[in-house]
Amino acid sequence: MVLKKIEIPEKLILIKKYLGKTADVLYVLFFTITLVVSFLGDTKFEIPWKEWMQGDTGYFIINNLVFHTEVILLIILICRYLFSCRYDIKVYLMTFVACWCAFHAYEVRGKAVEEILAFFLLLFGARGFSFRKLMKWYTIVIEILFMITVVASQTGYVENLIYDFEDRNIRISFGFTYPTIFAAHLFFLFLCLWYLAGDRWNLILAILSLLASCLVYIGSEARLSSICFLALAVILVLRKIKIRWMCKQGEHYKMNHIFARVLALTPIVCAFMMHMLSLLYSSDIKWMVQLNQLITNRLSLAKKGIEVYGFHLWGSSIPMIGMGGSVETRVNYFYLDSIYIQVSLIAGLVMLGIVLIVLFEAGYKAKASQEWILLWVLAFTGIHCLIEEHLLSIAVCPFLFAASTEVVRKRRSCGDGFESHIMDKENNPET
Repeated sequence: MVLKKIEIPEKLILIKKYLGKTADVLYVLFFTITLVVSFLGDTKFEIPWKEWMQGDTGYFIINNLVFHTEVILLIILICRYLFSCRYDIKVYLMTFVACWCAFHAYEVRGKAVEEILAFFLLLFGARGFSFRKLMKWYTIVIEILFMITVVASQTGYVENLIYDFEDRNIRISFGFTYPTIFAAHLFFLFLCLWYLAGDRWNLILAILSLLASCLVYIGSEARLSSICFLALAVILVLRKIKIRWMCKQGEHYKMNHIFARVLALTPIVCAFMMHMLSLLYSSDIKWMVQLNQLITNRLSLAKKGIEVYGFHLWGSSIPMIGMGGSVETRVNYFYLDSIYIQVSLIAGLVMLGIVLIVLFEAGYKAKASQEWILLWVLAFTGIHCLIEEHLLSIAVCPFLFAASTEVVRKRRSCGDGFESHIMDKENNPET
């Protein structure tokens, strides 16, 4: 008995392609909407959504399209997977499990993990997109919004919070809800620019990083971001020297295998280290007390959160009171700044496991693709999120999207150390 090959009508193929392209366009649209709304949430812009909507029906529609996009994003994700040209049961299974866990965490914790749910739906919905193209669009949108916010804060169109505490220097938020949020946006924007530019503009970016470090420290006293800017400037210069030296030797730059693995695993190591330091923190250990004071009581607050609420599979309802949004002193201040501690205590250990898997996948793909700059960027991300919370904020950190998008290997041109967009001929025989 001979089995006949089933031929799909050409019209159905065209319909499938059309639906696939439509799903792609809708994804980019809602990616942009989520990005803008998330960014505005970090600023002092007061947008009167309700006043703009005429009638309950209009407000209901806009409210759900803009602020509650989880179901729409899920539909887009399913459509993109159904109408894609490639089918991978392992990827589909992992996506289903991760999304189910995210929705379950949302049902249990509600608003506390709403942003995490939207982030994961966007993350898994990005499969098949070029990471570089997504980063270009992200950078364009964020650059425009960032400049508008800073200019508006200095011209009086938006409130510019200025914090003047007795034990700290004057700290300016530049239109954002807190000085460290302004600094984080600027630092991650620099990382985006470095990744997109490659090593061609290393010296220029190094100089700008030094200037940004001064601005961030003097203007906002965001010490972590200031130190990260300094470290970035040093690495940019060292990479330029290393690449030039290897070019003179007639060799292409290639990172040491062991060092590349260390960079890829840095975010996971940082998550483990923050949990261990928080668990073992004791006021009787002098060096721990000094470290706790250096990072503004992050360890003692995390220790308190662990002792009071504990670790659970689906997290706990933890009321957090921070300093953002107002210059008034909060007497009952309690905020878990580290995103690793936030996820494990509020969203739960299951969600922490998914975050660590995504981090591992992003690092693995960057290393396998020999995207050395992306490895550095992921390492900086892991270190920065030791004591800050921006890892799962799409408006600040887009680099986890490397786990689900297409990360293409590039070759290095010896002339100027610039990473071209052309793949090596040995890895792409068709060129």
